[in-house]
Amino acid sequence: MGEFPEAADWLNRLKAQRKKSRADLGDMEVVLEILSYPEE
Repeated sequence: MGEFPEAADWLNRLKAQRKKSRADLGDMEVVLEILSYPEE
């Protein structure tokens, strides 16, 4: 996952822009995993 910022960084950015977001660190880790592996 070297090309993406850390999941915590993404979560902080999301929370800054969308105050009522219910996403948590686990959600962001899954999103980054999905983005890291292209569809087969």
